[in-house]
Amino acid sequence: MRSNAKDNTDSNTATMASANPLLTLRFPFDVSRIQPEHRQLLAQFASEVWPTLQRKALLVIGYTDDVGPERYNQILARKRADSVARALRDLGIDSVRIEAKGKCCYVTDNETPQGRAQNRRAEIHIFSNQNVKESSQ
Repeated sequence: MRSNAKDNTDSNTATMASANPLLTLRFPFDVSRIQPEHRQLLAQFASEVWPTLQRKALLVIGYTDDVGPERYNQILARKRADSVARALRDLGIDSVRIEAKGKCCYVTDNETPQGRAQNRRAEIHIFSNQNVKESSQ
């Protein structure tokens, strides 16, 4: 099933995200839907942080822990990013791109339930893009 959200990804564009996320949302195991506490954090972000940003474009990156098949986790990571992006758009922030990392890029080890919980997340970054020059040779 294809998402209705804009996935503004272009093969001629290299995405660049801020080094540190502006906001990180944690997800329960095998869940991609926005949680009640996420709504409050996103509303606060939209009213307090978004207006202060000079660059008005965001990148939401979804992640998973290392449990389960790689393909499933890639899909779950994308759903997490998409859920956050949709919630941001509902709050009036339209310039949002999404990316999925799946089984990758952990903030801590996956050896404990607490570690896995830290890795199940979506991060909101400032986004910029750079046109990639294609070789004509």
